[in-house]
Amino acid sequence: AASPPLVAPAAERAPIPAAAEIESARELIRQAFEDYYADVAKSPRRLIDKLLEVADSGTDSTRRYALLIEAERVAVDAGELDAAVQAASVRATKFALDPAESRLQVLLAAGKSSRRDDERLADMCLELVDDALAAGQIEVADKAATEAVATAKRVERRERQAAAEERKRTGRSAAPAGKDDPPGATDEREAHRPSGDRVGGSHDRSGILRGPPRAGA
Repeated sequence: AASPPLVAPAAERAPIPAAAEIESARELIRQAFEDYYADVAKSPRRLIDKLLEVADSGTDSTRRYALLIEAERVAVDAGELDAAVQAASVRATKFALDPAESRLQVLLAAGKSSRRDDERLADMCLELVDDALAAGQIEVADKAATEAVATAKRVERRERQAAAEERKRTGRSAAPAGKDDPPGATDEREAHRPSGDRVGGSHDRSGILRGPPRAGA
Protein backbone atom coordinates (compact mmCIF):
# COMPACT_ATOMS: atom_id res chain seq x y z
CA ALA A 1 0.00 0.00 0.00
CA ALA A 2 1.11 3.56 -0.62
CA SER A 3 2.56 5.39 2.34
CA PRO A 4 0.57 8.33 3.76
CA PRO A 5 1.75 11.68 2.38
CA LEU A 6 4.27 13.65 4.39
CA VAL A 7 2.72 16.66 6.06
CA ALA A 8 4.08 19.88 7.46
CA PRO A 9 3.69 20.63 11.17
CA ALA A 10 0.13 21.63 12.04
CA ALA A 11 1.21 25.20 12.77
CA GLU A 12 2.40 25.56 9.16
CA ARG A 13 -0.87 24.37 7.61
CA ALA A 14 -4.08 26.33 7.09
CA PRO A 15 -6.46 26.62 10.07
CA ILE A 16 -9.83 24.86 10.03
CA PRO A 17 -12.45 27.25 8.60
CA ALA A 18 -15.48 28.19 10.68
CA ALA A 19 -18.42 25.78 10.50
CA ALA A 20 -20.82 28.35 9.03
CA GLU A 21 -18.32 29.26 6.32
CA ILE A 22 -17.82 25.61 5.43
CA GLU A 23 -21.55 24.98 5.14
CA SER A 24 -22.04 28.06 2.96
CA ALA A 25 -19.21 26.91 0.71
CA ARG A 26 -20.73 23.44 0.43
CA GLU A 27 -24.06 24.88 -0.68
CA LEU A 28 -22.31 26.91 -3.37
CA ILE A 29 -20.39 23.83 -4.49
CA ARG A 30 -23.60 21.83 -4.85
CA GLN A 31 -25.06 24.61 -6.96
CA ALA A 32 -21.94 24.99 -9.11
CA PHE A 33 -21.77 21.27 -9.86
CA GLU A 34 -25.49 20.60 -9.94
CA ASP A 35 -25.24 18.43 -13.06
CA TYR A 36 -22.60 16.24 -11.45
CA TYR A 37 -24.69 15.79 -8.32
CA ALA A 38 -27.75 14.94 -10.41
CA ASP A 39 -25.81 12.06 -11.96
CA VAL A 40 -24.08 10.90 -8.77
CA ALA A 41 -26.10 7.68 -8.41
CA LYS A 42 -24.84 6.47 -11.81
CA SER A 43 -21.42 8.11 -11.86
CA PRO A 44 -20.19 8.91 -8.35
CA ARG A 45 -16.56 8.80 -9.41
CA ARG A 46 -17.17 11.57 -11.96
CA LEU A 47 -18.28 13.90 -9.16
CA ILE A 48 -15.54 12.78 -6.77
CA ASP A 49 -12.82 13.36 -9.36
CA LYS A 50 -14.23 16.78 -10.20
CA LEU A 51 -14.30 17.86 -6.56
CA LEU A 52 -10.72 16.69 -6.03
CA GLU A 53 -9.58 18.40 -9.22
CA VAL A 54 -11.10 21.74 -8.25
CA ALA A 55 -9.77 21.44 -4.69
CA ASP A 56 -6.28 20.89 -6.04
CA SER A 57 -6.35 23.96 -8.26
CA GLY A 58 -8.14 26.45 -6.00
CA THR A 59 -6.64 29.05 -3.67
CA ASP A 60 -9.63 29.79 -1.40
CA SER A 61 -8.95 27.71 1.71
CA THR A 62 -12.57 27.51 2.88
CA ARG A 63 -13.76 26.37 -0.53
CA ARG A 64 -10.93 23.83 -0.71
CA TYR A 65 -11.86 22.43 2.69
CA ALA A 66 -15.51 22.17 1.66
CA LEU A 67 -14.61 20.50 -1.65
CA LEU A 68 -12.53 17.87 0.12
CA ILE A 69 -15.27 17.21 2.68
CA GLU A 70 -17.78 16.75 -0.12
CA ALA A 71 -15.42 14.40 -1.95
CA GLU A 72 -15.03 12.32 1.23
CA ARG A 73 -18.78 12.17 1.85
CA VAL A 74 -19.69 11.25 -1.72
CA ALA A 75 -16.93 8.63 -1.84
CA VAL A 76 -18.03 7.01 1.43
CA ASP A 77 -21.67 6.96 0.35
CA ALA A 78 -20.68 5.39 -2.99
CA GLY A 79 -18.39 2.77 -1.48
CA GLU A 80 -15.33 4.39 -3.09
CA LEU A 81 -13.12 3.86 -0.05
CA ASP A 82 -9.76 4.58 -1.67
CA ALA A 83 -11.05 7.89 -3.01
CA ALA A 84 -12.45 8.81 0.41
CA VAL A 85 -9.12 8.14 2.11
CA GLN A 86 -7.35 10.06 -0.64
CA ALA A 87 -9.52 13.11 0.00
CA ALA A 88 -8.98 12.82 3.76
CA SER A 89 -5.22 12.56 3.28
CA VAL A 90 -5.15 15.63 1.05
CA ARG A 91 -7.23 17.54 3.61
CA ALA A 92 -4.75 16.65 6.34
CA THR A 93 -1.81 17.87 4.24
CA LYS A 94 -3.46 21.25 3.65
CA PHE A 95 -5.10 21.93 7.02
CA ALA A 96 -4.15 21.67 10.70
CA LEU A 97 -5.57 18.18 11.19
CA ASP A 98 -4.03 14.96 12.39
CA PRO A 99 -3.58 12.66 9.33
CA ALA A 100 -4.16 9.39 11.19
CA GLU A 101 -7.30 10.73 12.88
CA SER A 102 -8.59 11.92 9.48
CA ARG A 103 -8.11 8.46 7.98
CA LEU A 104 -9.73 6.86 11.02
CA GLN A 105 -12.87 8.97 10.77
CA VAL A 106 -13.28 8.09 7.08
CA LEU A 107 -12.87 4.38 7.81
CA LEU A 108 -15.37 4.51 10.68
CA ALA A 109 -17.86 6.30 8.43
CA ALA A 110 -17.27 3.74 5.67
CA GLY A 111 -18.08 0.97 8.13
CA LYS A 112 -21.62 2.35 8.36
CA SER A 113 -22.12 2.65 4.60
CA SER A 114 -24.49 0.22 2.91
CA ARG A 115 -22.13 0.11 -0.11
CA ARG A 116 -18.93 -0.67 1.75
CA ASP A 117 -16.35 -3.22 0.60
CA ASP A 118 -15.70 -5.05 3.86
CA GLU A 119 -12.56 -6.84 2.69
CA ARG A 120 -10.94 -3.63 1.52
CA LEU A 121 -12.11 -1.84 4.66
CA ALA A 122 -10.54 -4.47 6.91
CA ASP A 123 -7.24 -4.19 5.03
CA MET A 124 -7.20 -0.39 5.23
CA CYS A 125 -8.00 -0.49 8.95
CA LEU A 126 -5.07 -2.83 9.51
CA GLU A 127 -2.80 -0.53 7.49
CA LEU A 128 -3.87 2.38 9.68
CA VAL A 129 -3.25 0.34 12.83
CA ASP A 130 0.32 -0.30 11.73
CA ASP A 131 0.93 3.35 10.81
CA ALA A 132 -0.61 4.59 14.06
CA LEU A 133 1.37 2.18 16.22
CA ALA A 134 4.57 3.22 14.46
CA ALA A 135 3.72 6.86 15.24
CA GLY A 136 2.79 6.11 18.85
CA GLN A 137 -0.89 7.02 18.31
CA ILE A 138 -2.27 4.25 20.45
CA GLU A 139 -5.87 5.48 20.65
CA VAL A 140 -6.16 5.72 16.85
CA ALA A 141 -4.60 2.27 16.49
CA ASP A 142 -7.02 0.77 19.02
CA LYS A 143 -10.09 2.23 17.29
CA ALA A 144 -8.89 1.15 13.86
CA ALA A 145 -8.19 -2.36 15.16
CA THR A 146 -11.67 -2.54 16.69
CA GLU A 147 -13.20 -1.60 13.32
CA ALA A 148 -10.97 -4.16 11.58
CA VAL A 149 -12.16 -6.90 13.95
CA ALA A 150 -15.83 -6.05 13.37
CA THR A 151 -15.34 -5.85 9.60
CA ALA A 152 -13.40 -9.13 9.42
CA LYS A 153 -16.18 -10.84 11.36
CA ARG A 154 -18.75 -9.64 8.82
CA VAL A 155 -16.89 -11.31 5.95
CA GLU A 156 -15.77 -14.29 8.07
CA ARG A 157 -12.08 -13.64 7.44
CA ARG A 158 -10.60 -15.22 10.52
CA GLU A 159 -7.00 -14.45 9.59
CA ARG A 160 -7.79 -10.72 9.38
CA GLN A 161 -9.76 -10.88 12.61
CA ALA A 162 -6.87 -12.60 14.38
CA ALA A 163 -4.40 -10.05 13.00
CA ALA A 164 -6.56 -7.17 14.20
CA GLU A 165 -7.02 -8.67 17.65
CA GLU A 166 -3.26 -9.18 17.97
CA ARG A 167 -2.65 -5.55 17.00
CA LYS A 168 -5.17 -4.42 19.62
CA ARG A 169 -3.23 -6.32 22.28
CA THR A 170 0.04 -4.89 21.02
CA GLY A 171 -1.29 -1.34 21.08
CA ARG A 172 -2.83 -1.59 24.53
CA SER A 173 0.31 -3.09 26.02
CA ALA A 174 2.33 -0.20 24.55
CA ALA A 175 -0.03 2.57 25.66
CA PRO A 176 1.74 5.08 27.93
CA ALA A 177 -0.20 6.64 30.79
CA GLY A 178 -1.54 10.12 30.05
CA LYS A 179 -0.28 10.36 26.46
CA ASP A 180 -1.41 13.62 24.85
CA ASP A 181 -3.29 13.74 21.58
CA PRO A 182 -1.19 14.79 18.57
CA PRO A 183 -1.87 18.25 17.10
CA GLY A 184 -5.15 18.32 15.16
CA ALA A 185 -6.63 15.15 16.64
CA THR A 186 -9.19 16.99 18.77
CA ASP A 187 -10.20 19.22 15.84
CA GLU A 188 -10.74 16.18 13.65
CA ARG A 189 -12.90 14.38 16.21
CA GLU A 190 -14.94 17.52 16.76
CA ALA A 191 -15.40 17.86 13.01
CA HIS A 192 -17.16 14.48 12.95
CA ARG A 193 -19.32 14.95 16.03
CA PRO A 194 -23.10 15.27 15.33
CA SER A 195 -24.66 18.61 16.14
CA GLY A 196 -28.00 18.66 14.40
CA ASP A 197 -30.21 17.65 11.54
CA ARG A 198 -31.08 19.35 8.28
CA VAL A 199 -33.28 18.57 5.31
CA GLY A 200 -31.92 15.49 3.54
CA GLY A 201 -29.68 14.36 6.39
CA SER A 202 -27.65 15.37 9.40
CA HIS A 203 -24.52 17.43 9.65
CA ASP A 204 -21.94 18.28 12.27
CA ARG A 205 -19.59 21.16 13.05
CA SER A 206 -17.96 20.94 9.62
CA GLY A 207 -20.71 18.99 7.82
CA ILE A 208 -18.39 16.10 7.04
CA LEU A 209 -19.62 12.68 6.01
CA ARG A 210 -23.22 13.25 6.96
CA GLY A 211 -25.27 12.31 3.90
CA PRO A 212 -29.00 11.62 3.66
CA PRO A 213 -30.17 8.84 6.00
CA ARG A 214 -30.59 5.42 4.43
CA ALA A 215 -33.99 3.81 4.27
CA GLY A 216 -34.85 2.08 7.50
CA ALA A 217 -32.20 3.99 9.47
